[in-house]
Amino acid sequence: MQQGFAVACINYRYACGDFHAQMDDIQSAIDYLRTKSTEWQTGNGNIGLAGVSAGAHLSLLFAHKYDPAHQVKAVVSLAGPTNLGDTLLQKYLNRHFINFVIKRFLGTTDAQVCADASPAVNPGKVPTLFINGDRDKLIPAEQSLRMFNILAANATPADTTVLRNTGHYIYGVRNVNIPQLSSEINQWMKTYLQ
Repeated sequence: MQQGFAVACINYRYACGDFHAQMDDIQSAIDYLRTKSTEWQTGNGNIGLAGVSAGAHLSLLFAHKYDPAHQVKAVVSLAGPTNLGDTLLQKYLNRHFINFVIKRFLGTTDAQVCADASPAVNPGKVPTLFINGDRDKLIPAEQSLRMFNILAANATPADTTVLRNTGHYIYGVRNVNIPQLSSEINQWMKTYLQ
């Protein structure tokens, strides 16, 4: 709570053929944290989500589409995909021979299911910070920039940072990016949670 936040690292089911399971897991974690807020003295109850890679995608998707109660007040995506049906993403995944991951996650490669599981196709009004590496060969930074543009066009608070000389391991060589990441994430959460 040094920065004024209580932080919980939540688990979720891995690719099981129905992404709604992960949305349920996030909701269950939020519900549990809310039941403990008085006991744990976790403050005003405002919720922010942040994740890296797949966790970033799930954070974005939940915050923008699967949070009808609008519990999530801010979200941070670190190297997260935003459009699972995008051909550029498919190209990147094919390069690493892991294009099967989306099918395993969704249970299909059907375009409508990919769209339903893509936060850029289902943008909400949640303040969103995107952080990517300029040398990410797994998730194209263009995905975050496209969603940023969609949010900005809809007057949703959004910002983006592209870290130089950084690949998918967003923390950088010898974790050189951690101070900047910590500063930007803390500032984003302070702005929208306090």
